[in-house]
Amino acid sequence: MRTTLIVLMSILFTSNCIAQDEKSTIDGKSFTLKVVEKGRIGKDDKMSDVITFKDGKVSTKFSKDNGFPDATYTTESKDGFVSTIISFKGKCKGKKDNLSWEGVINGDEIEGTAIVKRKGAIRTIYEFKGVLK
Repeated sequence: MRTTLIVLMSILFTSNCIAQDEKSTIDGKSFTLKVVEKGRIGKDDKMSDVITFKDGKVSTKFSKDNGFPDATYTTESKDGFVSTIISFKGKCKGKKDNLSWEGVINGDEIEGTAIVKRKGAIRTIYEFKGVLK
């Protein structure tokens, strides 16, 4: 029984360290972005921004300017052919709307979506792509 407990605790401790390590691999990094509001056409619809992962939270200038706090994010990783692919998700609540992030980091590149919802209904979807700053 004692040996089983020690083995089980070792497995849990190792799993927890791996999960924390995934998050720490992107924490402190920033990416320059090109952002497009989905469904809009025209050269003026593209925006530039920077997405930053810091202290377990994700933020952009656009989200701050629109009243959203930094969003707590989670990560999962998968070994790719050339590099480790890290997917991330984050959510935060503004005064009226909710903002959710979903994206993938592959090496020095990032892409994903930011979705603004109010009362469960999608108001705006933003798509972004970028590179490590």
